[in-house]
Amino acid sequence: MIEKKLAILASVYCSKADIKQLKRIIPYFKNQKALIFQFVQVLWPELQDPLDLKFLFDVDTFNGDEDHAANSLNDILVQCLEQDSSLIPLVETNPDVVLERYDQLIKYVTRDSQIDFNIPPSHSSWIKNRIIHCNNYDKNLILYYQPLWSQLELTSEFNEWVNGVLLPLNNIPANNRIHIEELIKMDSAKRITFLLGCMPSSTSDLGFFSNIFLPMLRYYKETDLDYYTSHYVNPQTYKLENNNEITILSKIYEISGSVEVGAKVLGILYENGQNYFKSHPNKFTDSELRVLLTKIGTEDSSLYLKLLDLIRDIDDLEHFNSFKTLFDIQEGTEAQQYDLFTIYSRSFRIDNISELEKDFLFNKLSLRQKLEIIIESLIEKNNLSEVKKLLDEDPTPENNELLIKNFWKFFYRSENIHDEAFKIAETILSMIPSNFNGSAKRHQLEYLLKNSRDLSQHSINLHPHGFKPNYLLNYKDEPMAIISNLLELNPKLYKMTDKTQDILSNLNSCFDKKTTEVAKSKLLALHIDHALVNRDFMFAYQLCKEWFAICKDAGNDEGIGKQWLTIFQVGKFIDLEWPDNEAPTEILILQMEILSELLQYSPIDQIEIIATQWSALEVELSIRDLSTDTSISNDSNSLQFIQNSLNEVSHTMAAFLGRNR
Repeated sequence: MIEKKLAILASVYCSKADIKQLKRIIPYFKNQKALIFQFVQVLWPELQDPLDLKFLFDVDTFNGDEDHAANSLNDILVQCLEQDSSLIPLVETNPDVVLERYDQLIKYVTRDSQIDFNIPPSHSSWIKNRIIHCNNYDKNLILYYQPLWSQLELTSEFNEWVNGVLLPLNNIPANNRIHIEELIKMDSAKRITFLLGCMPSSTSDLGFFSNIFLPMLRYYKETDLDYYTSHYVNPQTYKLENNNEITILSKIYEISGSVEVGAKVLGILYENGQNYFKSHPNKFTDSELRVLLTKIGTEDSSLYLKLLDLIRDIDDLEHFNSFKTLFDIQEGTEAQQYDLFTIYSRSFRIDNISELEKDFLFNKLSLRQKLEIIIESLIEKNNLSEVKKLLDEDPTPENNELLIKNFWKFFYRSENIHDEAFKIAETILSMIPSNFNGSAKRHQLEYLLKNSRDLSQHSINLHPHGFKPNYLLNYKDEPMAIISNLLELNPKLYKMTDKTQDILSNLNSCFDKKTTEVAKSKLLALHIDHALVNRDFMFAYQLCKEWFAICKDAGNDEGIGKQWLTIFQVGKFIDLEWPDNEAPTEILILQMEILSELLQYSPIDQIEIIATQWSALEVELSIRDLSTDTSISNDSNSLQFIQNSLNEVSHTMAAFLGRNR
């Protein structure tokens, strides 16, 4: 019974981390070391300094000192109770109660497992269990006992457990950690799933694999390796899109060393070789892959080594597609080879294009086909200096047509005159000889670019999504619509007839058309309309005079007469800001002049309406007293000028009407 009482006291000392008192009674448990170790493992405060427990591993701790030899069990019990009288009720009570307390204590510290307290535990197993116990209290207490175990001579199995379980678990971010015991009890599928769930966003994070996943995979090799390789070592997981995946696959193969895993690695290279060569553009970065293929050491891996050398020996390829396509290229049709060569041309090194004559893979393509593909690829990469170099070496008409084709491609692609596509189109055009007259004349394309630049200086709306250079092509048959749009959105432009005439001329030039007299008259009519909108009668009057001059030069061109209504509006114009909504006398005379001259160029069936308006103005003028009209100067010269103008207009009108009776 005394031994059980001392055991109860020992449990109390363990729970209080009372090293002094515990060391006094430990020697009396020399034959039951396992009991004391179990008490300490379960009852010792979890956050107590681990080095405080170093005394447990001291040989002299259980041997005791001279006092131990001189004291009986009863003596040491009495001394302990005298030291702390609060413990008396715990052990000095009914023997049945003491026995029940002892049994409950043992049941608690052993967790109902059968432990032979006569057999002391190994230091390694005890440290391991203590770590698990403390970790159950706080899952972040993983390496908390490292200061203690680093001072002990422990087994290689324990060190493997530290490297394969504790260190990887400690490297997992705190928000993803689980308890050690939970990890140990997982089956392979759950453990692998848990670990992969802790992986950073990058599926090939070398730090994660080196410090967490691979060490644990190595430790649980017998149970977890086969599950991982059968479910995850495949082309879907390892896409070979970065430099780390070959390193990871190499380490997995080192762990397994099996032919089956080696075959899986080759399958990944076969399917995702294209990604590998994109991420390893230089043959000097292949060393790790070469080492891996050499390690696998099968006939198939030797073949892959040869293919790798073949790919890297093709100097005109900076990147190659994949191992898989290498087998298929020579057996493909011309169309298939053309498509593949177009893809591969993005990786050609320009300085070695002359070596294409030695190419044996794309054996169904002519050298001319390959060169054209390369030129288009260079243009796409905006490597136009190399294009020019090639054209200088091979100045054939076919190259000029190829440039025209690419000009249109980038012209249609450009969003505005400032983006890269437009600038590339400009550069391409500069490479075409000035006298080239193939599928498109160079000067037409120059005018197309010039129009794009000129129109971009103004507000313009040819499409709901704004102005793109290629929208001009939609107005090939109606360039005047562009001028109309400009005048509507740029109010100040109505006075710049020279500017719009240049734009119209350039538009016609890019469509290989001439600017006819009819077109000029339409342009003036547009300006006249906008002059009236801006209440600028005098400018509209000046433009009418220019319009009449064009009509006179054009003779009887019926197309010109179609703008008569615009000119007629000048003769009817009323500015609401004029006093009493009446035209000043001088304006009336100018309107009569316009109407009288318009009679010569208007359609016959419209003469009457024009004459009627002229007569209305004449009546209006006849009732005015010019001597008192405040809208004109009282200067005698001004009055005489008005009278002369009126006589001249009346004479013109009378002469016209006389001819047409």
